[in-house]
Amino acid sequence: MAGNPISDPEFPKKTVDFIDRIVGAVRDRTTKPVVAVTRGIVFGSIVAVIAISLVVLALIAIMRLSLIHI
Repeated sequence: MAGNPISDPEFPKKTVDFIDRIVGAVRDRTTKPVVAVTRGIVFGSIVAVIAISLVVLALIAIMRLSLIHI
């Protein structure tokens, strides 16, 4: 039946589905990459701090052990 799309009982559902698809597509292309980069930066920073701390502790242990044997 050709007529006014607003008088179609499925018009609101179709419109909401269309808007939902568009918003979902935009979100997938913008938000997900930003979240992935942010997680990489945060977890990379945590790993770097832990690695630096372990290196410093290892150097301290090596220096103390080398002074004991003198």
